Amino acid sequence: GLFRSEVSLGLSDGLPKPCAVNCDSMLTIPKAYLESRIARLSERKMEEIHKAIRFALEWPAGFFNPIDHTDSMAPAKTSRARP
Repeated sequence: GLFRSEVSLGLSDGLPKPCAVNCDSMLTIPKAYLESRIARLSERKMEEIHKAIRFALEWPAGFFNPIDHTDSMAPAKTSRARP
C-alpha cells in the first residue's frame, strides 16, 4: 500500500480486482452480514495486515501477534449493506 497502515490486495490474492485493506478506517460488522467467500488470504498477507493494524493503532511490535493462525487463513467475504 501507499501507507504503512494500508495493505494492497489484488488478483494474486484471489480478489477480482485491485483493492486495499485500510487499517486507519476499521469497523466491525456482524458475521450475519457476510454473504459469500471471495478469496482466501495467505498467512504472509495476513501478517502484513497485522503489522498495518499495529502501526495504525500505534501498538508496539509483538503486541498484536495472533498465535493461532487458523483465523488468519479465514477467507475474505463480501458484505451486503444493512439499514
